Amino acid sequence: MQTIEFQNAQTEALPQKSGKKRLLLADDQRRLFAVKAHSIGQKAPP
Repeated sequence: MQTIEFQNAQTEALPQKSGKKRLLLADDQRRLFAVKAHSIGQKAPP
């Protein structure tokens, strides 16, 4: 469930930044990804 939430958060943020070669995320977006990725931890497969 946490993995799906993390992927959904990424999916929501990516279209906002489309059109650029390098994906530049806002601080809030990076923080959101970090919190969700931390909750997944090392348990998730790559």
